[in-house]
Amino acid sequence: MKKKQVNFYITKELKDLIYFLLEKEDLPKVNFFRRAIKMFLEGDRKVDPRILNTKRSDPTYIRRDIREPFDMDFEQYQALEELAKEKNCKMAHIVFQALVNYCSALATGYEEIVVVEKE
Repeated sequence: MKKKQVNFYITKELKDLIYFLLEKEDLPKVNFFRRAIKMFLEGDRKVDPRILNTKRSDPTYIRRDIREPFDMDFEQYQALEELAKEKNCKMAHIVFQALVNYCSALATGYEEIVVVEKE
């Protein structure tokens, strides 16, 4: 299986949640990311408008400043590239949404996870 080394930026909160779930689910990081992307591509493929927001002065802008590298399957990379063109956004937006969705799906059942809405 052909792989491509990629880097995406995520929030510190998402990184903390990913690493918590990696430990609880006993998953290697590469599998976690692959499953998140697979679930997104097989799902409704919706990206929240707040994630698509690129205007830093906007109060709904999500600051993603933690670089997260991983090896992506080349087939997933191509599928994400096509979807990004179709949605007229960056692949990074889609990967961020995929990770948020996957974390949300896995997080149910862990009492240690508390969701706090930011204003």
